[in-house]
Amino acid sequence: MLGEPSTFSEADVGLRVTACSILTRNCAERDVLLLRVVNLASGNDGFVICSPKRRLSYQAKSNPLVTLGNGIVTRSSRPDVEILRPFASLRERPHMLQTLTAGRVSPVATGGRAKANRLLACLVLVCAMLVPAVASAPMALAAGPQLTAFDQELISMINVKRSAAGLPQVQEATGLTNLSVWWSSQMADGATGNQLQHNPNAFQQVTSYGASNRTSWGENVAKWSPASVTAQSIFDSYWASPGHKANILGASFRFVGMGSVTGSNGASWNTMTFTDQVEPGQVVAPPAPVPNGNPVGVVDVVQKSGSTVYVQGWGWDPDALSSSAAVHIYDFLPSGGSVGYQTVANIPRADVWAAYPASGPNRGYGLTIPISGTGKHNICAYVINQGPGGNVQVGCRAVEVGQPFGSFDTAVISPGSVSVSGWSIDPGAPTTSTQVHVYDTGPTGTVGYQLQASQSRSDVGAVYPGTGSNHGFRQALSITAEGNHNLCAYVISASAGSNQSLGCKTIVIRYLTGVVDSARAAGSQISVQGWVFDALNPSATVEIHAYVSGPAGVIGYPGNYANGPRGDVGAAYGTGNNHGFGFSIPSSGRGANTVCLYAISTQAASGNKELGCQQVVVN
Repeated sequence: MLGEPSTFSEADVGLRVTACSILTRNCAERDVLLLRVVNLASGNDGFVICSPKRRLSYQAKSNPLVTLGNGIVTRSSRPDVEILRPFASLRERPHMLQTLTAGRVSPVATGGRAKANRLLACLVLVCAMLVPAVASAPMALAAGPQLTAFDQELISMINVKRSAAGLPQVQEATGLTNLSVWWSSQMADGATGNQLQHNPNAFQQVTSYGASNRTSWGENVAKWSPASVTAQSIFDSYWASPGHKANILGASFRFVGMGSVTGSNGASWNTMTFTDQVEPGQVVAPPAPVPNGNPVGVVDVVQKSGSTVYVQGWGWDPDALSSSAAVHIYDFLPSGGSVGYQTVANIPRADVWAAYPASGPNRGYGLTIPISGTGKHNICAYVINQGPGGNVQVGCRAVEVGQPFGSFDTAVISPGSVSVSGWSIDPGAPTTSTQVHVYDTGPTGTVGYQLQASQSRSDVGAVYPGTGSNHGFRQALSITAEGNHNLCAYVISASAGSNQSLGCKTIVIRYLTGVVDSARAAGSQISVQGWVFDALNPSATVEIHAYVSGPAGVIGYPGNYANGPRGDVGAAYGTGNNHGFGFSIPSSGRGANTVCLYAISTQAASGNKELGCQQVVVN
């Protein structure tokens, strides 16, 4: 619900005709205005009745024929906001026409809706001075109450519109805010019978509220329910009313007081008090700068994480306060192309709201976008314009995408496995532990293994400060097949770069290695010599099984061990010197005998190994 706007310029009764000339400038020839004029010097007051054509005037300090009720309430275009019309057109209030006629004023034409509407438009701007009186306000407080965010937002919206119209912004004044809060409290507490009314004594009262030097004054009042109605909605209702809009854009006004109060019945009330001047010390603070036309905004954060970039900032368009601004983010690629992404600035940003109260609380944006391709990426954000103006680039940040790197240090054969080690770093995510893939191409084909470079490597951290020390990898891979193995390691990019090779290493897995040096007859015995060791367990003694095949059949002899000294083997393989064997076994009868020796594995990872066979003739 909105009360009709109230304005008054100080004038004495002798300037009635001048006041009529100003106030009837936009009225039709036969429309009539009723103006209350107060002489502040003498205290006399009365009514001036004037028309654009005749400039008629009539004064009476107390006119019992003029009875002006509280007006007619009609609904606005918003279902939750009502418009207070203290006066209707003469067609709607015939008794008022009779009153004017009794004052010997030429009759007003009442035919035709257009003329009636023009008359209403003239009456609306001045009639609020004639509401019934209520209790006087207390003396002004020394300091004004701190504005609520709701009221601060209303002031900022006023200044957005004034700036757009080329007018100076209004500044909050302590006393005017005190008076506005008091009047809203009066209405909320039922002093006006729960009716929306103007403060009939406000023009005089502002002199006690820091504006004794004022020469012009204006007041807007509104009532709404529920209390959850937004400041934007209330302001939009004010703005849609020509009279209230005229106060908001009053060229002489430089100061404002604002007070919104919610009563015990849940209804909320707002009073705006405008003046052209206030006393020194009344201004609370300079008005915050209000953008005009084009959108505004900032890019706060561009943070690369792996293969994505998080972009954060804020943006809003002063021409579209009731909607969230669209934000377009572009990745200008190292290759020369670009990729665009869209989001909306609708995330809470209390800091932006504090700096620009008219913007509202939800003007932030945050978006995670993918990024790929090595080199320099320029990430730029644009707030998309609504209404007059154009799109605005609100910031750009460069993001460098590098390739991961590292080292494949060792590949060591161990019993039943091969242990690999190294380190890797991705400069695009310098503190992130990267994955490392190792591929083994061996006798049975190619097998892949996935590792994580997350182990401590203080040597790496010292060389690459800022990356941390947890970039090492060391893991035993289940590689058991005898033969040649080609191991290749790759670091997997954790950012926008590509996977990179860390190098390759070739190993040869020999589990049981040995030779039968000799086999000869010694009477009915066969004497054999040689050496053998287990490469996966070089300190172990290897058992040897001997099989003799001859005239008497095949006979096996286990329990022979390769634990004799063989310095030549130790020197050649570095496995120790005690891997030789020499022993005699019975033959299988006279004639040709075949002797075969087998090394028995010391572990489950490998199988037994044939060391060789030789023929021996026993006489």
